[in-house]
Amino acid sequence: MRKSRRLTALCMGMILCSGLLGGCGTGSEETKESAEKVQADTKSQAGTESDSSGTGTGTDWITAEDISNMPETTIRYWYYETPERIELGQQQVEEFMNLHPNIKVSGSVAPDNTDNEMLMTYIQSRTNSNIHQSLNIEDLWYVNNGLLYPLNNFPDFEEQMARMDPDLNYTWVDGNTYSISWYTSPNVMFYNKKMMEEIKWDPANPPRTYSEYYDFAQKVTDPDNKRWAIAPWMGEEWWRWQFTMYPFYIAANGGNQTVAEDGASVIFNNENMRKVYEFYEKLFDEGWAYKELWDIDPFITGQTASARGQSDMLASIKNSAAEDFEFVMGPIPVPDGTERGEVDTYGFVRNFCIIDELGVEEGEERDRVRRASWEFIKFLLSDEQCAKDFAVSGEYPCLKDVQENETIRPVFEQFGESAVELLEIGKNSTISDMNTLHECDIMLPLQTAFLKVAYGEMGAQEALDWAEAEANKILQSK
Repeated sequence: MRKSRRLTALCMGMILCSGLLGGCGTGSEETKESAEKVQADTKSQAGTESDSSGTGTGTDWITAEDISNMPETTIRYWYYETPERIELGQQQVEEFMNLHPNIKVSGSVAPDNTDNEMLMTYIQSRTNSNIHQSLNIEDLWYVNNGLLYPLNNFPDFEEQMARMDPDLNYTWVDGNTYSISWYTSPNVMFYNKKMMEEIKWDPANPPRTYSEYYDFAQKVTDPDNKRWAIAPWMGEEWWRWQFTMYPFYIAANGGNQTVAEDGASVIFNNENMRKVYEFYEKLFDEGWAYKELWDIDPFITGQTASARGQSDMLASIKNSAAEDFEFVMGPIPVPDGTERGEVDTYGFVRNFCIIDELGVEEGEERDRVRRASWEFIKFLLSDEQCAKDFAVSGEYPCLKDVQENETIRPVFEQFGESAVELLEIGKNSTISDMNTLHECDIMLPLQTAFLKVAYGEMGAQEALDWAEAEANKILQSK
């Protein structure tokens, strides 16, 4: 999978509200005030029954059992990520419109300038994708700005949720569910099997503790031949932290909590987080970690002996690695003396949410777009479409019975035992803690602290103290 396309979607929450480095919810006051003003114009009529706006039928399209007679309605849908997912998205749009002739889906590839603060312009001009491919932590920025329509308003919402793995979704503190999980990807460790054998390391027993990983890293690193143990993401963007550091923190901590339950302060400055920063500090200090930016994972090209990866790595290896490339997988290492808790890694989840049409009064027109968007989401989450996406991406559908599902099972067979093994290693994954609307914001100082350690500007504890102070400033200023 080409990470550069994948990151377009990952960055979107940051883009809306960030400066050049970003982090959800840290955008300009002008942008936030503009969104709030548009919302204020419509919120006064929120919750009213669909009435005469549009066709004058007075039909409540949110709850209507039959929408076959709904006036022609157009929704927008952006394709993201790999060329394979874009091609699949185009096929899905055509198939859906054949099933629902009165719903027109205007499909297009997400524009490049969504990689900056321009997304809010699309939302305000009603040219954005109505169905947004989001992350749960990014959802909360949209919720904070009143941009998401609660999916639990649809009468068949519970029926759909009953098909999904409940551990991969969340309900916000206001009682609403603003998104529904689509696909998931647990974080595990990948190791180059041949490199392990070269240093006489048993591939069946990959490192499980920090000291074991240090031993592995010291033996496998060979800078003269441009070979390192690992190549963490070194960019400044907030979202990198949730992949580079969060899986290790969850494994060390036995839980995902970085913010107190009341959302007023951070609680990540603890011994377990310090050990994670010290882990990376040693890797960099010893020269075992590759310290450069990269577009294609050096693990795939044979420059590094290991990588923190997800299930999309299976597709990347299949599509891009050398024919004789062999790998094994293992759990995220934990500090010595640490027993693994009920959760021991981060489970990345992509979901669907509906970005409400701004500047449109409550009524039939707005509800038709909402309902049409919901119908398309349900179509994309059908067993058949989930299987198709799994086949092109390697990322698991968030279905409750994903391994037993007869429609999904052939895709597992296509990827072989590795797909089952990765899911088993990552079975104790967890999503973000979801204790604050500013989840994305506080990841920026955490990622910055990681870079300060990596480049020798601060020690692990000093960087962690700095991140705590900066993150608390963010929470206390909201």
